[in-house]
Amino acid sequence: MAAWDALLSASFLAGASIGLRECMEAVLVVGLLISYLSKTNRHESVKLVWWGVAAGIALSIATVAVVFAVFDALSVDLELFEGVTMVFAAVILAGVLMHLVRHQGKSELESWANHSYGRYDTLGIAAVTALCVWREGAETVLFTMALGDVASGSLGVFVGIAAAAVLGWGLFSGMMRVDIRWVFRITNASLLLFGAYLMSTGFHELVEAGFLGLEETTTTEVARTALFFAYLVLIGYTAMKASEGSSRTSSPTA
Repeated sequence: MAAWDALLSASFLAGASIGLRECMEAVLVVGLLISYLSKTNRHESVKLVWWGVAAGIALSIATVAVVFAVFDALSVDLELFEGVTMVFAAVILAGVLMHLVRHQGKSELESWANHSYGRYDTLGIAAVTALCVWREGAETVLFTMALGDVASGSLGVFVGIAAAAVLGWGLFSGMMRVDIRWVFRITNASLLLFGAYLMSTGFHELVEAGFLGLEETTTTEVARTALFFAYLVLIGYTAMKASEGSSRTSSPTA
């Protein structure tokens, strides 16, 4: 029963969304880069992409180790640490969403792959791939650390990563036909809700830690709720406008 409750928890669902969205972008970039190199008869460079993937994963694991080592070494109040981490993650997540809505189609990723090879060539491709995988891994670590239940959230992240790997394999093997934009829109919406949760809960943790000089009252609870909806409206509206602008820019003109 406890295991089932963990699977249905908010932390697990948020972790699954994080793992799916972050890993899916890395999978698509790597897959499109390999496809591009294969189609342009640059097969010798494909192995460099895989070296980059391995390096990115290693850097992500090292990031996890460093984050947990710092967390264990710090003697700060747990509520204060959680509050600061949550608010910081919410701000970073807002920036990530702005980036994602501008680069969520296959054509944009194919253009990136073409530009990357033309600009960096051979060994540089491994470095670019490593940085891409590491960036997604580092973001995943940050957002997972901000979850209330890290254990349940981490389980969700692994499930999301597995789902992204299966989707990526299906797409590039021709076994599945999925509109990537819809996958990204659904995960972006879930991440928007997660960001609003982080902002409001982070504020609550900071109040409990006495960091803001406030006490828990009805007023602070109202402020917490207001922060949740303000984040949803502000970031959601900005992301929607950015998405519309990106669609107009990428559409063919008469």
